[in-house]
Amino acid sequence: MMSNSKFKHFFPNHFEEKILAKSTGETLAQHTNKSLNVLKSIITSNEIFCFLDEQIELFKCLRLGLIFHDFGKIAPGFQSLLLNTKERWNYRHEILSITYFLSLEPNLFSNIKLDNIEINVKYSLYLTFLSLVTNHKTIDYLMENYNTKNSYALERLFTKWQEFFHNTEIIKKFSSVIHSKRKYLRIDNIQFNGLTDNSIESIKNFTINQIPRYYESLVIPWKKFTQKLKLDWSTSILSNSLDLINQNHFTKFVLAILFRGIFLSADHLASANCSEIPVLCHPFTELFHKNHPNWTLKTIQEKCSKMKGDCFLFAPTASGKTESALFWADYNLSTKRGERIFFILPYTASCNKMHSRLMEYFGSENVGILHHKSQQYLFNFYSKSEEDLSNIEILRKVKNTTQLSRSLYIPIKVTTPFQIIKLFFGYKGFEKILVELVGAKCIFDEIHVYDPRTIAQIIVIIKFLKKSIHTQFFIMTATMPTFLQKEFEDVLDNPQILKCPEEKLKTQIKHEFRLIEGSMVNFDAEGRLNPNFLSMIKNDVKNKKSILIVCNSVKTAQFVYLKLIEKKIFGFSKKPNKAEIGLIHGRLTQKDRIAVEEHLQQYNILVGTQAIEVSLDLDFMTGYFEIAPIDALIQRAGRVNRKGKNKSLGKIHIFTQDSLKDKTIYSKERLKRTLELLKEKIQNIRQVYKDENPDFFPLSNADFNNLVQLLYKNGYEEKEQKIFESTKKHFFDFIVTYLRPFTSDKKIFKEFEELFDSIEVLPIQYHKEFKDLIDNRQFLIATNLLVSISKRRLFKYMKEKKIEYDNDYNIYILNVPYQEGFGLTE
Repeated sequence: MMSNSKFKHFFPNHFEEKILAKSTGETLAQHTNKSLNVLKSIITSNEIFCFLDEQIELFKCLRLGLIFHDFGKIAPGFQSLLLNTKERWNYRHEILSITYFLSLEPNLFSNIKLDNIEINVKYSLYLTFLSLVTNHKTIDYLMENYNTKNSYALERLFTKWQEFFHNTEIIKKFSSVIHSKRKYLRIDNIQFNGLTDNSIESIKNFTINQIPRYYESLVIPWKKFTQKLKLDWSTSILSNSLDLINQNHFTKFVLAILFRGIFLSADHLASANCSEIPVLCHPFTELFHKNHPNWTLKTIQEKCSKMKGDCFLFAPTASGKTESALFWADYNLSTKRGERIFFILPYTASCNKMHSRLMEYFGSENVGILHHKSQQYLFNFYSKSEEDLSNIEILRKVKNTTQLSRSLYIPIKVTTPFQIIKLFFGYKGFEKILVELVGAKCIFDEIHVYDPRTIAQIIVIIKFLKKSIHTQFFIMTATMPTFLQKEFEDVLDNPQILKCPEEKLKTQIKHEFRLIEGSMVNFDAEGRLNPNFLSMIKNDVKNKKSILIVCNSVKTAQFVYLKLIEKKIFGFSKKPNKAEIGLIHGRLTQKDRIAVEEHLQQYNILVGTQAIEVSLDLDFMTGYFEIAPIDALIQRAGRVNRKGKNKSLGKIHIFTQDSLKDKTIYSKERLKRTLELLKEKIQNIRQVYKDENPDFFPLSNADFNNLVQLLYKNGYEEKEQKIFESTKKHFFDFIVTYLRPFTSDKKIFKEFEELFDSIEVLPIQYHKEFKDLIDNRQFLIATNLLVSISKRRLFKYMKEKKIEYDNDYNIYILNVPYQEGFGLTE
């Protein structure tokens, strides 16, 4: 890590030790000093923040706000609360902070018109005021619960304000320090005067008379301003012309978000006992060669290590894309190296694997993880890696790690796109994450796997981040339809496109495939495996070939798994046992899922669903796949002969029908077209072989790419295209309408939740265990017992009266058998 030089302490050491900011014993002076040091490290580590500081004295106003942000804690009642947590004070200390702040500069907001005001020091001071008062609660909450138009609320404020001034001597001491450092603060032109005995009474009277007017200014001008927002994508916060910046409503909107995000980050990190944010000081080339001393960089890795700006990388599985992306990110960091790196992956399982992988390079202190199950993952990770810790110590560490992962502190984050999308629904504290994205290097892996709605949302967000805060993007994939590539190119900044040469792709042949007529399982005949499938599996086991079986549904995967065990087809050992065959799918508890993933490398046969397709580092010798769109088949094939080190090509068997027929999860038209393309390819290859009639047909990486382009030659299907276009338009409008700094709207959170077609339920057999764990506050262990099901399936169970809601523990209880390691059964 690179260290930022610290400020001198703003308040002298041991200054007013009896005035606390935290119940831990940390004083107000200590916490304020720490906040200022964090602020400096945030500003000085990022070139964009340095630019803003030069143009509008961003640093000065933020610093001023942090000096005052906990001033209200001087009130004797709040000090008693910190000393005895059982006492109640029942008021917001930040309200006293802002009324005191305003009393020292009474004309700060006179006749303010935010839709016309230029972006200058006065505008920044207004943002200081808003950040101060919303440090813990949003404007909406404060206006609902502390609105001084209500006589009772106004009386409470007067009472607390009078209590605040019981500590007159303390206030005078703090004020005198602020006054003596006016030059240091660069506030000579603002009349923040030190307090004297003669001025105390007049300030009290003035503030009481002005409180209602000031308090209403919390929300009214800002709402008027935001209602008039007209986003203009032609300029950004880095425009060379400050005149253009001043006239740009969108820029004011973005600055308000960043201002609050930096303010919150400095305060919260100081509260977490951080005094500065770390930056990556070691170049990735150095870390890489330390891990791989004899490694020679591949061509794409060499090129990416010298590539500036946005980038597309198209490269086959196991070609070193991850390292290529990290070389790119490292090369694009500024000389200050404070910008953050985001690694964005489709699934939680792939995030977990990437987190573990990146820690080997950068160390655990520099890599965070953020997804909806990351706390469960971290709990299980620490339970195994730090066995000497108790559950309570592990839970404490998980909480601390998660808090830091949600802050500006950790330089590298592994996450899913949904954690980014979530920000644009205005979740509490969204400003802090957007601060992290300023100038950040975002790496998207396998971006083509998302549905049209998610792809459209990602495109809109990329556009927003590119134009507002200069985020850079590296998009890597094995293959992508041309129409989607064009959509991304339109919102990126003249991206460089790096592809493996066509001639080289033609020589990269790791697989050969065959089509097997019919389905893997015939459910119409009371359930039986395809005879050809069974005989081929037996032959592979006899020849000691590891086998990957990917089904399109949990039902099919479970059936195949049971039949293989029933037929005693396990693997290679002289004493076959169930442990040699694994089952992985989405209807396992987290506990069982983790157990399977820990043994992935040990299975001779692995049966699963789409959970296998992306980012799991598997390498089997032969694969049996149900028919799926060609891009999904390519992902599955990437887990067979992955590294291309086998003496023979990986053999891929593709069944021409889905076992569930009419209940397939894929578009029937796309499956039909995939089958047609594969058959056409077979005919073309047969012409090359002439009189020969081979069982398997080789496919190169070039063939894979060409098949994808042919499948999506006309883009999405009509229904998908409508969803895609509608989402692009309406999600942009949604952001413009609802994304607001300093406030949040819980109603729109439901719209985010509706994006997901899953809900967690508890198998009835674990009900007692779950309740015991919750009662003992073992929350993360308890969540390992839950299973995800689709909302459609939830409604089905409701109709069948197989599910009920436990109001005491806020969980659905599912009365459907669950078998350990096998999943829900029906």
